[in-house]
Amino acid sequence: TFPLVLLQFVVLRVLLALLWRPWGFFERGSDVGAYEQRARLALRGLQPYLDYWVEYPPVFPWTASGLKLLSIHFGGTEAAFQVLFSLLLVVFETGTLILIYRIVTRIWDEPRGLLAAVAYALLFYPVYIANRNFDGIAVFFLLLGVYALVQGHRHSATLALALGLLTKVFPVAGFPALLSGATLTSRARYLAIALGLVGGAMLPLALIG
Repeated sequence: TFPLVLLQFVVLRVLLALLWRPWGFFERGSDVGAYEQRARLALRGLQPYLDYWVEYPPVFPWTASGLKLLSIHFGGTEAAFQVLFSLLLVVFETGTLILIYRIVTRIWDEPRGLLAAVAYALLFYPVYIANRNFDGIAVFFLLLGVYALVQGHRHSATLALALGLLTKVFPVAGFPALLSGATLTSRARYLAIALGLVGGAMLPLALIG
């Protein structure tokens, strides 16, 4: 059953977040160390975009700053930041698993939804990536947009995809599905909402920073 798959997934991911050290055959270390180094600026009262340049959209840099400030309560070390980062990704990865199950169940049926969830839970690469960078957050928002689309909620899908764009660029891949089958007026409205949300977040930061 899906609740059993979900329980197994969460337990495995939490244990990996607490115990796994990302050293392997591909390369040593991970991007999380670089995130932590930059997030240390939050200890001096400096925030991304407002006080220094950062190449990522704003959702994750501010999240990383928050994680660094939170890590003070657990020793403030890089290891503490790594564990908090990995636990945060467990939340988004769990959401991704649920969305995969619901999307496939909605499009086909419950047995195929369960099969898709089991297949995702057994994949190695998402586990590897979840302990190395924050792509899992953007993937969650992309799939949240897809789930809203298959339910027919295009405005909610627009909001989810815009949040994805404020995390990383690749959730733009969901926009062809958002615009497909819509009238010209509706397409203009969805794009205006998305651009308004992204621009409304980015423009003030560009002016202030």
